[in-house]
Amino acid sequence: MVTQEKLEFGKEIDIESFKERLLKWGYYFVDIVQSKGEVSFRGDIIDIFSPNLKLPVRVSLFDTQIESIRYFEPQTQKSIKEELEDIEIIPAFFNIEDEYEELLEKIESSKADVFEKDLDSLGFWFLKDRENLLKNKRAYFLKEEIKKEVEELYNESSSLLVLKESFNIPSLPEPKEYRDIEVINIDALIEANKD
Repeated sequence: MVTQEKLEFGKEIDIESFKERLLKWGYYFVDIVQSKGEVSFRGDIIDIFSPNLKLPVRVSLFDTQIESIRYFEPQTQKSIKEELEDIEIIPAFFNIEDEYEELLEKIESSKADVFEKDLDSLGFWFLKDRENLLKNKRAYFLKEEIKKEVEELYNESSSLLVLKESFNIPSLPEPKEYRDIEVINIDALIEANKD
């Protein structure tokens, strides 16, 4: 299973297989890349924000060959002048290249009552015994209301595989006090509070 992709100046890219790999790595396909885990394909330009990078990169192609790689500012969408020789791209959320079709079949045949049965909506719930597919092992917490919903979903649909394990995820305590904050730069807020 491939866990990274090296993009370098002059390298030939098979666009369709690259798109497919990014999909199976959990990237969101968007029009304008602003957050980690997003990618955009616009003609001969690929914008991608890999989780291992501080800024997204803009890859310019000449046909199928990488002509330039540059960082760009997500707020302004302007490229930084300095060109890069190469860059490492890693999975955004999970790495399910070998199990993609099997996972899609399970999602499609589930009895979950959702607007759209797709990887984004239900994929996480079908990763039972596949924690190794998740890019990063992180501490998870559920809000008490969400935990109750998870229990209800599990009781109604035995086809959701991972929900039972969710009962063991600790709940977030109710805050004693809180205030609304207006976030101007979400990346700066997350960076300042990453621990």
